[in-house]
Amino acid sequence: MDLYEKLLSGEEKLSLVGLGYVGMPIAVAFARKIKVVGFDLNEKKIELYKAGVDPTNEVGGEVIKSTTVEFTADPSKLKEAKFHIVAVPTPVNPDHTPDLTPVEGASRILGQNLQKGSVVVFESTVYPGVTEDICVPILEKESGLKCGVDFKIGYSPERINPGDKVHRLETITKIVSGMDEETLEHIFDRTYTGGHGFGLLNCKGIIDKYKKISSLFSPCNIQAESEPGKGSKFTFRLPCGIRKMQMILMLALMLIGCNIPSAVLGSTRKNVSMHRTDKHRTDRHWGNKQTSRLLQKAASYADSAYFSNINGTYERTLAMADSSRSYLNRYYLTLNPDGKYLMVAHPMKGTAAEIQWLHDSLPTNYEVILDIRNESAVAALALHKWELYDSNNKVYTQLFRERSADNSLDNYVRTMQTSENSKAVAIVLLIILLLQLPLAYYLLYYRHILRYRYAVEKINAINKVLLSGDSNTDKLKQITGIWTPSGSNNIRNVQLFPQLNEVVERISQALKQSIDMQQNEATNIEMAEDELHRAEYENGKLHIANSVLDNCLSTLKHETMYYPSRIRQLIDSTPEDVTSLQELVDYYKAIYTMLSAQAMEQVEGTVKCDADLLAYLRKLITGGVKDFTYQEATSSSAYVTCQYILHDIPFDATRHPHLFTPLTSDMKYLVARQIVREIGEATNLRGCGILAKPSSDGKLMIEIVLPEKIIKTKI
Repeated sequence: MDLYEKLLSGEEKLSLVGLGYVGMPIAVAFARKIKVVGFDLNEKKIELYKAGVDPTNEVGGEVIKSTTVEFTADPSKLKEAKFHIVAVPTPVNPDHTPDLTPVEGASRILGQNLQKGSVVVFESTVYPGVTEDICVPILEKESGLKCGVDFKIGYSPERINPGDKVHRLETITKIVSGMDEETLEHIFDRTYTGGHGFGLLNCKGIIDKYKKISSLFSPCNIQAESEPGKGSKFTFRLPCGIRKMQMILMLALMLIGCNIPSAVLGSTRKNVSMHRTDKHRTDRHWGNKQTSRLLQKAASYADSAYFSNINGTYERTLAMADSSRSYLNRYYLTLNPDGKYLMVAHPMKGTAAEIQWLHDSLPTNYEVILDIRNESAVAALALHKWELYDSNNKVYTQLFRERSADNSLDNYVRTMQTSENSKAVAIVLLIILLLQLPLAYYLLYYRHILRYRYAVEKINAINKVLLSGDSNTDKLKQITGIWTPSGSNNIRNVQLFPQLNEVVERISQALKQSIDMQQNEATNIEMAEDELHRAEYENGKLHIANSVLDNCLSTLKHETMYYPSRIRQLIDSTPEDVTSLQELVDYYKAIYTMLSAQAMEQVEGTVKCDADLLAYLRKLITGGVKDFTYQEATSSSAYVTCQYILHDIPFDATRHPHLFTPLTSDMKYLVARQIVREIGEATNLRGCGILAKPSSDGKLMIEIVLPEKIIKTKI
């Protein structure tokens, strides 16, 4: 009972791997006749199917409820089935190539649960070669089974149109293909008995032998196709060059391989035997009468072997063949007493003795040897002694090929093949030449037209930009985008249009120069406007300063008149009230500070920061000091730190930290501080400053931070 009958009887199950819009209708359809296991990795989908819900909307919920399909997400349930249909989807990647991940995953799961004797049919839509090159290796690796031996493969591409309620699975035409060639292999197998096995086997053997002779015969094969009611068709595949010899080869195969009825060949055999005997006389190299008698007896026993086969006494055939071999071996020993190559009935290993004789050019009757090997093979085939048949047929075929085959066949086939190939090459070259004509037209003519059009378009675009009312900056940007964009277009423009590229470069340079001139003019105008605003500002500032100075002078005049009497009053009344006295002193210091500050506003050259002002600042700091040291250090890109070390004055930690503050008692230091502040205001560098600190040897050091651009005058 085969698998099909077991499925119908219920002994075996069918599995559907993948229960989508393709697999579900197939599973439901098969479940009406046989037992079906429906497998899918989506557990939620399986639960819906078990609840009678059809998420695919292909068969409907009522059909799902009534079906006998055994829904499961357990891969081990696949072991219960012998016939498997894989119907997983094949999505498409973003690059439009098929994504084989579902098919590979399904093959892997199925292979892990595949049983010996199973059949696997792939329903998924894939390109040719996927089944053999991808799916089969996965199945073999996971199962440990051999495809074609332990399990079979088939392919039936899905034809279902999702959502189509008219063209359903039951109404469309399906395409089914399989790998099974058991019939072909069976026909050409020696175990086949029906009266034709030996002839077909020899035909196949001759084809295989010629395939081993030369690579020219590698495409050769013999095939058989059978169809009930129509008979069988046998097909030979041969090289192009041997088509003219096809009838001759067919006739030779029939004469060699087929069992000719004895009633037809009885009388003919006698003539052949007599002809062979005559040929013995012509081919022999007789040494003496003894060796002649040995070969005659060998030929007689060979004839007896033939007639034994005609009469159906196959055991007697083998005995007659043994006798013939015995006389042939005795003949060999007469020529080579020490020879070690003797014919045997069943040569299994190494080179047969008669083949070695032929290679050593031994003068014997090889026609007799061919006869006894052929008759022995026929008798062994009739007695079903397959190993004996194989060994004798092998020796016969090899000896016949080396002695009787046409050695010029290779050259003939090669010549014809070369001729056919030359014609094919000529046709291919002609086609290639014709295909090159459009390319030549493009390279020689049309490409230049395209270049000319491209250049004209670019020139028109550049002229349009130049004639527009846009600014030069916008024009330059637009022209750069038109002619020299980033990437390959820039390289192409430079290489293909060198003259035009030079013109565009000149236009760009002119625009750049114009833009630079406009920017310089704008900068000069801006600086002039700034200078005007500064002058106006300083004029207003001077007016205000004069007003403040007048007020300060008036206040100072009034307070000066009141100052002595107030001090006297404080001293006479409360001599211990030092706090009030200190407040009075601070008050007058503040007034004098304001006065000095406003006076400095009116000093000529304060804003200009000229050399006279810097010399005056140096005189204020070092006046009256004979021994001092001056040094500079760049603190940043905009400032310079100037240090005066007064070696005659020790640093006083109580008085000197306040030397440049309103608390100082020396007016010149307040003026020096104001000059530094005004330099910072004039140069818009507010990091300028002055302070007193101790030097490394404990002397008074005055540190001034001034703008770098005015230090060129060297304080």
